[in-house]
Amino acid sequence: MAIKQEENSNIRLVTGQTNPETGIALPAKGCIPLQEQQSGQFTSSGVNVIGDGSSDFGKEFGVDSWLYSVSLNEVRQVKSSHDKSIVLKFAFSADITVAEDVYKVRSNQYCSIVTKNTGAADALVQEVLLPTTEVDIRDFDLGCAPFTYDAQTSTLMFHISE
Repeated sequence: MAIKQEENSNIRLVTGQTNPETGIALPAKGCIPLQEQQSGQFTSSGVNVIGDGSSDFGKEFGVDSWLYSVSLNEVRQVKSSHDKSIVLKFAFSADITVAEDVYKVRSNQYCSIVTKNTGAADALVQEVLLPTTEVDIRDFDLGCAPFTYDAQTSTLMFHISE
């Protein structure tokens, strides 16, 4: 699901809530931009990703696309894709041996994202601890990598400038 609105707009998203202006429900764990489910399931071994019988990586992923692993909460960039296989630029932190659903993430098209942990427990932003009441500020060049977050035991508030 894309979070795109008008040029130079600001969006406020909170994990576990639906934004009334955009209708976007932000899960407690995921990516910014939000991950989009594709066909099939996959496993991985090193940089090699293998799809099941219903996967169509050749049509759904191109060079420099991003693949999201729900189980690892990580994104990796695609080096090449074929009907039932993908080669990643860098492997996930662990092999994915139990098939999981395929999710694609678009490149980040935002100018900046300010993330605040407003919950009562620590959260993760791009695999780094974000303690309670702390703020993470990211300024982006257009087309850069998406990032992951995990607020399953907390609440994250995102202020996104496009």
